[in-house]
This record gives sequence, C-alpha cells and structure tokens, in this order.
Amino acid sequence: MGFITMDIKGVKMIDKILLRGGGGYWLFVSLYIIAIVYKSSMPLMGGDDMSIYTQLVQDKSAWHGLAFGNGRFFPLAGWALTLMAYISIDPYALMFINALSVFGIALSFYILAKSLDVPHHYILISFALVALSVGFVKIMTQITFPETTQILFLMLFLLCAYKLFSTQSLIYAIFGLVCANACLYLKEVSFIFIGGFGFFYCAFKIYAKETLSKKELIFSLLCMLCAVLFLVLYMYFTREASSSYAENGVFSPLRTLVVLLLALPFVSIALPLMLIYRIYGVLVRKDAINAFWDSILCIAALYVIAYLVLGMASFHYFVPPSVLVCLYGIFFWRTYRERIKKAWITKLSVAVMGFIWLTSTFPQGLHYYGQNKIQTYSYNEAMDFLADFLKQSPQKTYKIHFVGFVKGGYNEWMYPHWYSVLPTFYNVRNFEIVDSINGADILVLSNYADIFIDNAFVDSILASHKVLFASDNWGYMPYYNLLSLGAWGLQNAGVKHHLSNKGNIFKLPAQVYVLQTESTQ
Repeated sequence: MGFITMDIKGVKMIDKILLRGGGGYWLFVSLYIIAIVYKSSMPLMGGDDMSIYTQLVQDKSAWHGLAFGNGRFFPLAGWALTLMAYISIDPYALMFINALSVFGIALSFYILAKSLDVPHHYILISFALVALSVGFVKIMTQITFPETTQILFLMLFLLCAYKLFSTQSLIYAIFGLVCANACLYLKEVSFIFIGGFGFFYCAFKIYAKETLSKKELIFSLLCMLCAVLFLVLYMYFTREASSSYAENGVFSPLRTLVVLLLALPFVSIALPLMLIYRIYGVLVRKDAINAFWDSILCIAALYVIAYLVLGMASFHYFVPPSVLVCLYGIFFWRTYRERIKKAWITKLSVAVMGFIWLTSTFPQGLHYYGQNKIQTYSYNEAMDFLADFLKQSPQKTYKIHFVGFVKGGYNEWMYPHWYSVLPTFYNVRNFEIVDSINGADILVLSNYADIFIDNAFVDSILASHKVLFASDNWGYMPYYNLLSLGAWGLQNAGVKHHLSNKGNIFKLPAQVYVLQTESTQ
C-alpha cells in the first residue's frame, strides 16, 4: 500500500507541475524549439527561401526589404540572417534564429499573461493554440518571413510597456522604444501596432479619467512619433512607385475569405466577438476599461482591417494579430468568464472555432511542419544522390524532367530556383531540363508538382521507371484538411478559382523519388 500511496502522490506532483505550474508551458515551448531545429537542411521548399539562401551562400547577406518601385519599405527584413551569415550559414544556425525568436515570444507571452494572475493552463492552452496554427508554424520553420522577428520585437515592446507602466522605470522605456522601432521597420503595417498602442493607451487613460504619468505620456507620444516618422519615410522612398505589391494576382477576395475562415478562426471569429462585447461592456454596462489590455485588442483589430483594406491575405500576414488575440483572450476570459460561459453564443463560437482549428488550422500546421522539415530534408537527400549520380558520368549530358512542373502552374515562378539547385550548390552542370517525360533520362518526382497526383499516378510512374532513390518521409502529413477537401470539391465540380492552377491539392507523393527511364538503364 505504501508503494501505491507514493505512486499516487507522484502522479499528483507531476500533475501539479505540468498542469498547474509553469512546467507544462515550458515543456511545450522546449519541445517546440527542438522541433524547429530538428532536421534543418538547405531550404529548398520554395522560391523565396531558395533565393534568400543563395544570397546568404554567395554574398553573406539577405534581401533588405527595399523595393521602392513596388511600394515595399521594410529595411530590417533580413537583418537576423545577414548577422548570422557572418558566423555561419549552416541550416541549423539559421533555424537557431527562429528558435530564439520563439523563446523570446513565449517568455514575453508568459510574463504578460501571468500578470493577470490566471491558472498556468490558461496560458499553456492559449499559446499552444496559436503556436500550432498554420501561420505560426510556417514562419518559424522557414527563413523567409520578417514576421518571425517582427512578433518577437512586438511582444518585447508590449512587455517593456507593461513594465514601464507598472514600475515607472526609465530603462523599460528606452528598451521598449528600441523594440518599437525594430518592429516598425520589419513590416510596413507595424506602424499600427506601435503608433496605435501609444494613441489608444493615452485615449483610454483619459476616457477612464485615470492618472497618466509623465513617463507614460512621453512614452506614448514617442511611440506615435516613431510611427509617424516611419510613415513619412515610407511615403518619401516609395513616392515614385509604379506598382503595388497588393496588386499581385495571387490575392483575391476568395483567398482572403478562405484564409481568414479556415486558417485563422481566432482572428475571424474571436477577435470581432471580443471587440464587440468589450465595447458593449464598457459603453453600456459601464465596465472598467483597461488601458493596456484594451489597447492590445484595438491594435490587433486595426492591423487585420489594414490588410483587408489592402486586399492582401496569406497565412503569415495575420500571425502577429493572432498572437495578440490569444494573449488578450486570457484577459477577456478572466474578466467575463462568469458572465458569458453559459451563453449560447459563447458555446456556439467555441464549437465553431474548435471545429475549424481541429479540421483545418492544426492539420495545415502539421502539413507545413512536415513540408518544411521532413519533405525538405528528403529533397536535400534526393539532390545529394542525384548530384553524385551525375558526377559519375561527367562527360554525359542527362535530360532531367521534374514531374508536374507545367506551364501555367501555380509554382511556375519557382521552377528556375529548383532547376538551379544542382549547379549552384553542387557544382553539377552536365544536365539539361526537358519539359516532358518523353525523352527524359531522369525523372524527379516530389510533392512540388503542380498537377493532380494520387497513389494511382505514383504507382504508374514507378511501374515504368527504375527507382534510383526513394526518401523515407516518416512524419510527413499530406495536405489533408478542410481547405484542401473544399478545393478538391471545387475542382471536381469544374468551378474555376484563383488557385485552379495549384493542381497538387493534397501535396502528394509523400516521398521524393529519383527515377531512371528504361532507355538509359
């Protein structure tokens, strides 16, 4: 009985540490960071990543985010990669940047949430919901996105602001303004975060008739000034822009609707509901306003509105407000839990968001993790093998066909990047690219294809060609989710849309193959 009692006590202790203490949160963060660094390899998953990595290899610098003619001005875009390139361009080193960013974001999230004096599992659940979502997973497993460090500096800025308002210590104001300016120049729309926070904090303090200290006022005014200065610089440098990135043909109202509903349920559902109820609570029920937390809600909403006005929508664009929504959600639930927990709209909205997250947002996150870590690692192995194979006959010119690389394909603009992998990174040039399977000596079959691929298609290719290389893609999850099933349904119904040329809906095959035709065996 003594052993049983000790075992029960041990279970209770573990339960207390993991679920009630901060142990569970930091265990999750630790595993997440390990997963980011795991199987780091040359980023061959897309054109932007390959282009940036090629720059790092050749010039030890990354794109600076300046394209005045296209209306782009975020000059700190490649700062972290450029800095790391002087130390190492090893893929593990590049992923270490993302791992550090996750740690900084998680630490800031935890400290701010813990200030609300809520149970630790509230914080764990809130952070896990956003961290496992598709947008967050994408930006943390690729090297392309400035949002990686944008969110880091945004969270550090908010943490410094909170500490300044709590302690009135000048050091927090200084560091907070440094982080604010770093955030500003990492993405153009960040002026809403920084300037908006300063404005709303002052406005809410005045509305609530609360004392606004001299340091709080100066800090808020400086935030607004920094945002205005950024806008002036932006307008000056892009004054002769002949086009706008927002006019990119990939953006459309359908894309915006799909991304918001099927990838960002917290932004599309929770954010407007919390905003409406908070306005109702403050104006009608006379609830006390909280200048700090309500400012976070407002800047998140304005940031989303800005992208909607621009007509731009991608998974990564809405990750910053998603983080803020999940953070503010803790404050909202703590404030209104007893009032709203039994309301039908609460139950309905939670059920809808839960369904979307489980059937679309989370599965998409799993897919992109597998795509960026497992599939990309396997593609590296395939290129390693192919390079060695071609080097065995340097006097012969092989004809290589990448299966599914078709004219008008969704990823057509990326094809040259994939074609350049062998000469750029392996110094192998005894090959030429051909546009069809007929006449090819070597086939490369991967899920980068832009044609519909299923198991029957893969079996037919394998049956008529010799398999030289086949990857072990354990852990890779094809693109099975609510979004892909909807696209598949539209395709079968013959409905045309802006992604109709993205033929490989389920991102198959799961393995990467290098195949040889019978004529060259």
